[in-house]
Amino acid sequence: MLTVLLPPAPSSLAALAAAVALLAAIAAAGILLPWERLPASAQAAPAVAFLGVVVLLRHAAGGSTSGFSVLALLPIFWLALYGTRPELLVGLSGSGSPSARRSSSSALPTIPSRIGGAPSSGSSSAR
Repeated sequence: MLTVLLPPAPSSLAALAAAVALLAAIAAAGILLPWERLPASAQAAPAVAFLGVVVLLRHAAGGSTSGFSVLALLPIFWLALYGTRPELLVGLSGSGSPSARRSSSSALPTIPSRIGGAPSSGSSSAR
């Protein structure tokens, strides 16, 4: 009865492992790199790299039907608060936000299908 509360198993363990590895690399970079000696624009790199974690988690959990897409807002909020306008625009264009779609193509929804095909879930989310 309690298993109903648990999320479904990931459809791609390789994507899940890659997301965990990328997240660990971002955390290690945040702790170990001398940020005060790097250019200010380098401080946006962890936020933009986190979008890659979101892409991998979405792919591992079944694509656009997974609940991980909302995590793409975290680096956008961080860039809006602490980044510059060009850094925010880079984050928006990578996140697939509607405001960025007017100016450039959004990468978040399409990267996994470009790399490794559609997620191996039972239902098709592409129309």
